Amino acid sequence: MRPSEADARCTTAVGDRPADLSHLVAGQIRAIDDTKIALENKMRDEAKRALVPNAAISRTTNGALNSETLPWRYSWFFGSYTSQSCSTFTTAYHARVQIPSWLTSRVWDFCVRSASHGWTYSLRQWSVRPRNGEIFRAASEGDLPEIIRLLENGQGSLYDRDPEGVTLLHLAAYHRKYKAIVYLMDKGLSVHEPDADGSTALDYLAYPETVEPQNISVVLDVLGLLKSAGELTYVVDALFDPDATTRDYMILGRLLFCVSSLFELFLEEFRQVPPEIRYISTVWWNTDPKVLSDALKADGIDDPSLFRQQLSNRYESSLHDFVIRYFLNIPGRPNKVLIWQAEGTVFQDWRNFTRWFLRGIELEELSNVDEWQWIITPLFAGLQASPPFRRSSPRAIKKAKNRLQQLLLFWVEDVKAAGVDLKKYGRQEIRLLHGGSGWDFANWNDIGETVGRPRLASFRYGAEPEDWELVWEEVFVEDFVGEFFSFSELPPVMPGAWVD
Repeated sequence: MRPSEADARCTTAVGDRPADLSHLVAGQIRAIDDTKIALENKMRDEAKRALVPNAAISRTTNGALNSETLPWRYSWFFGSYTSQSCSTFTTAYHARVQIPSWLTSRVWDFCVRSASHGWTYSLRQWSVRPRNGEIFRAASEGDLPEIIRLLENGQGSLYDRDPEGVTLLHLAAYHRKYKAIVYLMDKGLSVHEPDADGSTALDYLAYPETVEPQNISVVLDVLGLLKSAGELTYVVDALFDPDATTRDYMILGRLLFCVSSLFELFLEEFRQVPPEIRYISTVWWNTDPKVLSDALKADGIDDPSLFRQQLSNRYESSLHDFVIRYFLNIPGRPNKVLIWQAEGTVFQDWRNFTRWFLRGIELEELSNVDEWQWIITPLFAGLQASPPFRRSSPRAIKKAKNRLQQLLLFWVEDVKAAGVDLKKYGRQEIRLLHGGSGWDFANWNDIGETVGRPRLASFRYGAEPEDWELVWEEVFVEDFVGEFFSFSELPPVMPGAWVD
């Protein structure tokens, strides 16, 4: 899990400074001298914790290592300055100084760290180069002989970055060039170094193309290497931390239940945590239901409520995300190119998992309306994610209507197989959708904005799946004209305002 406040206290200050950067650095050094005695006393107290579990020590230490990487900032007209301090069983201060790009292309990292023999100091210099440079091309192509030649000839540097903060290791990881990745890590580049968007080389390694068969072997080899070096302890622990963010466990959250061989790589760590928190970081967009089902069976989890209670409404883990993922895997979807995550899984596996997953679910949970994120129910979130009206020809509209009807039929069949009363379920959906602002969003912008395309008006329901039917209404020019003039003549009044 992530370091607690008692084990690690990290603070970061970021800002742009127009001048006198040397004064800022000097102030940082003076702060070290002023607090040296207090920090040494704190270290002695922490060293007395003889009964601290090994796992906790590992989490704290790795969290400190991970915090050494500073955020990359765009070099504005006046440059920028970033600092960070971290105190665990050792204390470290880090600062990054970016001189304005019109003066120099250099960026400096300063590090001051406490050690058993005193304080150590280090300096690293980054060089900012255009992305079209030869060294970046060689890293992208994984041309190791060319990388070595450019470094030896001084035509490139191990610490070259483009203006967005992308390193050579970022590019090699994105293109899954194993030999280049290993070489660059061996030379000292960190997989935890972020670019301007906060993405690390680990994140680049887990980008969408990773799930393709020709890439997964490289990803597994790299992750196995990093695991043996202890570089993934913090990321693995974040998988089981309720307070962790998606960013903390991004690389493994994307792939853990997507590839069975990756799950097996971290099986030992998976078994070391209580069953109640093993699945809290499930990411539906990347999940293969067969891999997840096998993991649940191996765990002896037969009651789906024990699994559902670990899920949350956070991004990619909610019931809404599950239903969207289900609908996007139904065969024959028209937007296949946009949904890379749905490739490679069998829809029947999704149906089988759904019938188990929804077993014993309460109607309030199945028709949950998350006002902060979704506003609509999971069912209509799934339908909304599959807008098929790309063209307004009668033939295309008829085909799209039939497809949405088939989506609905598949879903209610599986819901009924899970033991849900379809009549009560339909009554609940109607009440929620017609009873609030959620119904406005269920009209779907992609469907209702274009004249000549139908708009969802309601649906019929019953005790059997075949009783369910979507009801459509046609959209005419007069509807939009009337709405326009009504809005013009009687505009909505803002809360707290008045009309003279």
